[in-house]
Amino acid sequence: MNATAKTLGTLVLALVVLALYFSIFVFKFFLPLYLALALAALGLITVTILAGNAGGATEH
Repeated sequence: MNATAKTLGTLVLALVVLALYFSIFVFKFFLPLYLALALAALGLITVTILAGNAGGATEH
């Protein structure tokens, strides 16, 4: 379960980073700070939830 959570977390982070880079290259402008923070917060929340779900097995 822990490996699955880490894999999903890595995929989510990769998608967030790719989305940021893609948006920057497409618009050729700096993204608004609040938008970048919102995407980062969304990724952190998702990873935290995934880690929390596997947290019980991790303490083994």
